[in-house]
Amino acid sequence: MIASEDHPLVRAWLRRFDASAVRLPEVRRAELRAEVAAHLHEATSPDMPDGAVRDVLDELGEPAAIVREESAEVPSTRRVPWIVGGALLILSVVVQGVTQYSGTGGVPLRELVWAAGLLVLALARPSVTARRPLGTGAIVGLAIWSVASTIVGGIIARSVAGVGGDTAGLVTWGYVDSAGLFVLALIAVVQISRVEAVRRPWRWVPAWVLGVVTAVWLLDLLVGALAGPAAVGYFGVGLGGLVMTGGTLVLGIVAIGLGAGVLRQQGGTPPAADDA
Repeated sequence: MIASEDHPLVRAWLRRFDASAVRLPEVRRAELRAEVAAHLHEATSPDMPDGAVRDVLDELGEPAAIVREESAEVPSTRRVPWIVGGALLILSVVVQGVTQYSGTGGVPLRELVWAAGLLVLALARPSVTARRPLGTGAIVGLAIWSVASTIVGGIIARSVAGVGGDTAGLVTWGYVDSAGLFVLALIAVVQISRVEAVRRPWRWVPAWVLGVVTAVWLLDLLVGALAGPAAVGYFGVGLGGLVMTGGTLVLGIVAIGLGAGVLRQQGGTPPAADDA
């Protein structure tokens, strides 16, 4: 139970919501319950005065009205945004393979498609983070960073070529880029796991992918320390690129499977919002 549900007015409102929401499909009922519970968690607290809580509940609206509106908008349990987001992730892999031979004229096309997939999954309704600020912000930041870092890396690489091949700046940026991506991705996968908009066991898939990618990155550093920079490049481009491509495909396939209702999810009760 989240902290805001300790307030009697919030508990009463949620009981009315649960009673009204039985008409919705089970999956969408759980998603909508998580969304309203997350909102109430952010907007109220157990020690808030009754009048202030009533204002929050009045602004949110009557549970029956919310359910009626949702019934008109969502006729089935299919999550179209997850299908679209997953398809964009897979498309980014296809774009990467095509542009590897044809080029993009300096435009980070693969990163743009990948970022678009993340934004759809995070911002569309339903959202894989239930639109909670921390997780959603991390995914949005990850999408922006991936595009911006490719552009910045290209600028630094051209600068290195123009000053006689001093790669210190490029190596430094590589570490900064990797660290930034890791921090944003870590926040995102933790929030996806905690918010539970994605049910078990699939909510852990992003964490598994991040774990494998991180392990390869650490191995890359170890190889560099033991065998020198040349080995780092060979190892990182080879295994690292394969893992990134495979991880993107896995995430895209899982998103499409969940969106289409093909992959079964465990748990029959509405997921609760996290306490953080």
